[in-house]
Amino acid sequence: MIFVAGGGFHGAKAVRMLKDRDTIVVADINGECRAKKYVEYTIRSIDHLPCIKYGSVLVIGDAPELFIKMIARNIIPEIVVPAIPRHFAGEVFKLFLESRGYVVKPYSGDINEALFLFKMYGVHVKDDANEGVVVASYMPLTLKCNLGCQEPYRCPVTGRIKPMPLHQLMYAAFSKVADNTIVFISRLIAEGVGGFSGHLLYNTLKELADFYGDSFSTAIATACSCHGVANLFSIERQPRATCPPDV
Repeated sequence: MIFVAGGGFHGAKAVRMLKDRDTIVVADINGECRAKKYVEYTIRSIDHLPCIKYGSVLVIGDAPELFIKMIARNIIPEIVVPAIPRHFAGEVFKLFLESRGYVVKPYSGDINEALFLFKMYGVHVKDDANEGVVVASYMPLTLKCNLGCQEPYRCPVTGRIKPMPLHQLMYAAFSKVADNTIVFISRLIAEGVGGFSGHLLYNTLKELADFYGDSFSTAIATACSCHGVANLFSIERQPRATCPPDV
């Protein structure tokens, strides 16, 4: 199964190119999104999802929320294609942790050490400190990749050699500022369509409950060898309510 998060332009392209390869589940809050014309079924609840063994289906709803509901029912996509305008993996982690009693806020610490490392390697960065979001790319953010680019060692647009894959550099950079760093590696699965392991996302979420303490910071990133996006969070467990002392 391939889970496509978002049914807009990029999500519709993913469905069109992948629907003959595997079962496709595309999630979008808009029931009339572009992907609708490429799917065989449209449903409003994942309750009906186990009945669809083959083909393609549009589930109407918020993609991160639907993904969490799916894995709670042990429906684990092999591949996740993020195609929403937000960072899908970051939103999934935030929702998952909040459902388990954590308060999740944008990272409040200093990320200059990470930004300095990006600069050393010639990576272009756009960061939003208020939201804790960092977008990074070996290519200037005003340029576009060649259609069907296979992420070679030397960028065919800029001519620059990448000193290391960006997913490795993002792990190194954010490990300098966050207590925990997780990078999901996005790989090309069709022309212009990237995806990462749904099983890895599921297993990482399962490990969270046992790994984390009451207060920590984490960086959640998705990246290929050229481009990436990350959420940095400051996370605290909500204090449990205590009974008032007997009078």
